[in-house]
Amino acid sequence: MTKLSQRIRELHQAVRTLQPNLTRIAVALYDAESDLLSTYAYSSDIDSPLLRYSFSLQQSPSLQQMARSGQSRIINDMRKLTDSPKTHTRALLNAGYLSSFTLPIRIEDQLLGFIFFNSSQVDDFSHHLIPQLEIAAFAISLLVSQERSQMRTLQATMKTAVSVTHERDPETGEHLRRMADYSRFASKVLGPKLNFSDEFSSHLVLFSSLHDIGKISIPDHILLKPGKLMHDEFEIMKSHTTSGRKIIDDLINNHALDSLDHIEMLRNIVELHHENWDGSGYPHGLAGDQIPIAARIIAACDAFDAITTERPYKKPIPTDHALEIIQSMREKKLDPVCADIFLQHPEEVDAIRRQHLIDGVV
Repeated sequence: MTKLSQRIRELHQAVRTLQPNLTRIAVALYDAESDLLSTYAYSSDIDSPLLRYSFSLQQSPSLQQMARSGQSRIINDMRKLTDSPKTHTRALLNAGYLSSFTLPIRIEDQLLGFIFFNSSQVDDFSHHLIPQLEIAAFAISLLVSQERSQMRTLQATMKTAVSVTHERDPETGEHLRRMADYSRFASKVLGPKLNFSDEFSSHLVLFSSLHDIGKISIPDHILLKPGKLMHDEFEIMKSHTTSGRKIIDDLINNHALDSLDHIEMLRNIVELHHENWDGSGYPHGLAGDQIPIAARIIAACDAFDAITTERPYKKPIPTDHALEIIQSMREKKLDPVCADIFLQHPEEVDAIRRQHLIDGVV
């Protein structure tokens, strides 16, 4: 359990001494670039009815108004929203939540997200209890702000590093955008099966863009070589995993980010995304479940993208043929569960690929 989730659970239990029907506290984070509000961390009496869920803030005028004004919102009887077309509203009603209190998380005029308090009773958020909820919300806001500040530091450094790589190899930058979309889809598919938290899924997508950061250290004549690499050249190319791990370790140490939740996932993705399911990969020859799941997911996404896009040494391969190659890699180079993300959802992954073609990315 992450520090944020643990703290939310502790606050939930404390507030329930005053408001016993408070059955859920949840945090959703906002991404201004995509306008997406996504579920992130929660404490609830039951499994959250909303996991790995995102929607555009434009779809909710009331939340947009709260974001602009900074004011909170109380819904005394959510049953009045029974006819709402919104997936999240129906999910909350079906889970038995009957009233809600919502506050925006804003830091220096920047919207970070929202905090949702839900009760199993109607009219449960009386005004004399609101100050206690606002105190709890303020504490959660500080935790979210601190975590987001650390993530912004990490992202800023990542952006600089990615820009350097992109200047040397434009395809690398576009590859990272596709990797984010494939890893997001992978998390959506595997999340229910492997019980991924929203926090895990969010970090997986974010960290996917750093998997090849070590290629900064690879000489141009190898990185951009149009033909097959010679043995000695390939050995140098393989070093991008260990040099990438060193870059990440230096980044984490220099910016005091070691306490950031899921930071070990970043290390694993960068260093281990070329390990193979059968043990034939590098740099350590790990096999099967010895390879962390995040690295196995990124390996599958990386393989599919490499097959379906043009590289200095090859032409792009259509999705149907690419899936035949993925099938041949299943249980050899790729974790079968991760390979099946693509094999069992051909239309969805082809749609992602085609969207990038439409956008002029591939």
